[in-house]
Amino acid sequence: MGRYFPALLFTACTLIVFGPVGAVFGATATAIVVAGGKPVLGLPFVAAAMVAGWLAADAWYGLLLALMVAAPGGCIGWLVRRGNNFSIATFGGALVLAPLNVAQLPLARTAVMESRGLLVEAAAKDEAGERIDVMIAGFDWILEHWNDLAYGAAFSSSLFVCCVTATLVGAWLRRTGQLPPSLGSFRDFRPPEWLVWPLIAVAIGWFAYYWRWQDEWLRAVSLNAALGLMNVYLLNGFAIAVYAAAVLRPHAVVIAMVAVGMVFLNMWPMLMGFGLFDTWIEFRKKLDAAAARAAGTSDDARH
Repeated sequence: MGRYFPALLFTACTLIVFGPVGAVFGATATAIVVAGGKPVLGLPFVAAAMVAGWLAADAWYGLLLALMVAAPGGCIGWLVRRGNNFSIATFGGALVLAPLNVAQLPLARTAVMESRGLLVEAAAKDEAGERIDVMIAGFDWILEHWNDLAYGAAFSSSLFVCCVTATLVGAWLRRTGQLPPSLGSFRDFRPPEWLVWPLIAVAIGWFAYYWRWQDEWLRAVSLNAALGLMNVYLLNGFAIAVYAAAVLRPHAVVIAMVAVGMVFLNMWPMLMGFGLFDTWIEFRKKLDAAAARAAGTSDDARH
């Protein structure tokens, strides 16, 4: 346990300061020891999460943080040890973490309302003028559409957290020579092909709401599911981009220009499109073929 003590101390500090955000470190450490066949070593990280939550708020919050460390960490570690690939490990962790994130949505809504209240008080004192009015309007929009987006956001955040966790677990196992060949890495992340059918069902549900049935439950289900699925395909598109960079090895300037375009020119929806159409086109196979052709051309030029 001695070599894990710095990680335990770091996890406890981040949990106290950052709460659920810090839980990713505890979940990662738990997944590493479970994947390494020593699940008992994960118990101190779970205990640290419980104590940190109790110190930060109360016993119930401590239990929630402990579950947010134990559930995804244990699930990802177990799936990795069983020889599953990166995608299955990520989705498995997300499916057990998402209900816990949903459970803390009332706390998140309360925090949003409190933040809005502070801004209203500041606006009454005329401390920042129009800038505060814009921020208040943003909080009002979030609260108005809470039921339409909160659950999809909870699943999306769970997916992103578990993707980071699986990436860190793979990096550690690779560094220590324990990486199962079946795991792969983030660039191999790919959602199952059948996921396109729920996406079609969501589109039908949205059009049914827009054209025929103006029911709030239909709108909430459609929008939350759409948000979750959009982020799945966004993550796949990003994984394809990482795969392309690894296979084609473009110049660093090209990578920087693409990154700037995605962030500052709002081109990130292109990644979502690549992630979706990868279901039929299988971009990684085409990238492998392009790299093979480039290598063959280079060899011919040398001869």
